[in-house]
Amino acid sequence: MSAHVELQRGKNAGIVWLPTGEHFPSVTRIIKEGRGTSAPLVAWQLQQATRKMEQAVAAFKAGQITEDQLREQTKAATLEKAPKEARQKGMDQGDAQHSMLESFKLGDADALKVWKERLPDQYNALDSWLAQTKAEILECEQYAFSRTVGYGARFDVLLKIGGKTSVCNLKKGKRVYEDHRLQVAAEHGCEFMGAEDGSEALYLPDDAGVLLLEGESIEFQTWDPKDDFEAFRHVKALFDWSRGIRS
Repeated sequence: MSAHVELQRGKNAGIVWLPTGEHFPSVTRIIKEGRGTSAPLVAWQLQQATRKMEQAVAAFKAGQITEDQLREQTKAATLEKAPKEARQKGMDQGDAQHSMLESFKLGDADALKVWKERLPDQYNALDSWLAQTKAEILECEQYAFSRTVGYGARFDVLLKIGGKTSVCNLKKGKRVYEDHRLQVAAEHGCEFMGAEDGSEALYLPDDAGVLLLEGESIEFQTWDPKDDFEAFRHVKALFDWSRGIRS
């Protein structure tokens, strides 16, 4: 971890501060405000709400609940509650996975023993993948910045495989969505990385990618992020424009 700080709450949430006093909006805030709610998330929300409503109707037809209970359950199947709970669960699990990566980087045997017991599937997947690919974990959860475009990012992991370095995000699932590509392209497009002592370190990853973790399997996808970064620059321009309109 570096000496740089990202505020998580309040009106300045999503702002990354440097020890120099400079500050930039985070990549996640830019994508969220610049693009709005992503299509995959909206589709998932609709799917969850529809499933709950169908279950309530089936229970009513089977005589398991009353008409009043049907109304209550249908009303409860809104598009807000399920995604909020799922996001929190995903955030908690994501934080654990990132901490586990840090333990692999440090070679912390005691911590790795804990992770093997707590998240056996993910532990076994990462342990096997690192051994097979001989990947070296260079950095975990470090901040990187672009003064040219004006943003900050905290990438999950910087890997070295076969002589090439890749900045990657760790994602749970089987697919790489548009927001994932925008995020990791922006992380790749940064010009410098924040070091632990607050100084600026060299940051020149060769490509960008995603580690898709699903059960005991792991898939490593990398690509040239040039086109994705150009798309991110447009999203950033829209973000800057909307902030100007609101100010």
